[in-house]
Amino acid sequence: MTPTISPFMLVKAPEEPEYLQWLAAETRSLYQPAAPLYGVRYQVNGGNVTLSPAKSADDNFASTAPVESADWIEAEQLFGCVRQFNGEISLQPGLVHRSNGGVLIIALRALLAQPLLWMRLKNIVTRQRFDWLSIDESRPLPVSIPSMPLNLKIILVGERDSLADFQDMEPELSAQAIYSEYEDNLQIADGDTLKQWCQWGVAKRAAA
Repeated sequence: MTPTISPFMLVKAPEEPEYLQWLAAETRSLYQPAAPLYGVRYQVNGGNVTLSPAKSADDNFASTAPVESADWIEAEQLFGCVRQFNGEISLQPGLVHRSNGGVLIIALRALLAQPLLWMRLKNIVTRQRFDWLSIDESRPLPVSIPSMPLNLKIILVGERDSLADFQDMEPELSAQAIYSEYEDNLQIADGDTLKQWCQWGVAKRAAA
């Protein structure tokens, strides 16, 4: 039996934007998407919302499996939102939708400061499905929205203290995650491991 490879990676590195941007650039050079297009197209007709597989990169929730990064995130930025104006309903994609099929790099401090955000993100990644929830718990969604499949890898970047706090919070996930370190000479500690991890989705799809 082939061992399960975690969709999460932990990287010991400074959490400043320039480091995350460099890591994103390195990951883009290694990552090969398993498919050219991911995501769906949501169609809103009055109070009825339907979805169909994306056929074009221009579809509202389509993704070409990019590598995205963020040093700080809020719920709406990460998960998107449902807007209602003058009776018109619109769906706005978040980072998880835009990086569907690809890799999302996030500074650990942003998730440690917002544990509910982390719990929802972990649930989405492990279940490979995005369910629409109201950002404001006191106000339910104005319409029922079908959930969508979502295939995403997460790189969590943090310095020693952030990694220690995260490992205390998520000991099992931390033990299973791929681990690497950012070196002063701008090299990942184990580039082959990162490349294999990036290409895992390709092999998994080919074996399906």
